[in-house]
Amino acid sequence: MRVPSESVEADRGYQPHGLIVDYNDRKKYRKDTFTFVLKILLVFAFALLVLFRYASITEIGHKINQTQKKYEQAVEENRKLNKELAEYSNLADLKQIAEERFGMKLPEGAQKVYIDPVSCDRTEIVNIELTEDKGESEVKMSLIERLKRFVGLV
Repeated sequence: MRVPSESVEADRGYQPHGLIVDYNDRKKYRKDTFTFVLKILLVFAFALLVLFRYASITEIGHKINQTQKKYEQAVEENRKLNKELAEYSNLADLKQIAEERFGMKLPEGAQKVYIDPVSCDRTEIVNIELTEDKGESEVKMSLIERLKRFVGLV
């Protein structure tokens, strides 16, 4: 014979942790299981979101540090260039450097200095052959003509 307390436990599916689940109601059991799994997944997703945010914050911090280093290098280079510019902007210093390093002298009274602009000109004129497309507009053609005239002037 069954003891009444044992029959209730056998019918309702007594679990060792103290919860009593009615196994006869399978829909409710599946729904509860699905809800439990869904809650675990939501907690896991939230934890991944928090981890992703911390990872992105760390990455942004690393990029900020790199940018700060580049900025400091640029400021240092700018300081050096300004110092060099200050050294070379004094005409007396430039004259001294030209005389000492390059052996240059100012022309004396009777000397004349001729400059050949052709030999000093280092520009090259390049002939560009243009292919015309059927759909090329008048604006493009006028710009090309202006560029040709500009190149011809130089």
